[in-house]
Amino acid sequence: MATIIFGIAAISGVLAILVTVNQLSQRVDAANESLKKISKHLGVHEALLESLEEELKDLVEHGDKLEAIRLYRSTTGLGLEEAHEHLQELERGKRDEGLSD
Repeated sequence: MATIIFGIAAISGVLAILVTVNQLSQRVDAANESLKKISKHLGVHEALLESLEEELKDLVEHGDKLEAIRLYRSTTGLGLEEAHEHLQELERGKRDEGLSD
């Protein structure tokens, strides 16, 4: 009987922690969205993205794709898949530029 009570208490504790983590995650997402809006309003967002794009292009040109992925992820907060896709788009753009020359 004590084992069942302990199990229920443990499950309740874990569920409470999960709910709290979910709420915190939602708050962080809302704060990030607010920061994006503020930075866009101030013009910081575009300048940061332009600077990032140039640095990513340089890294890709020099064959340092892993560093480019790390930089993209740390700057944007996006995942590995999004970083990889973005770099592939940069490479495709570079190849397309080479074809039109």
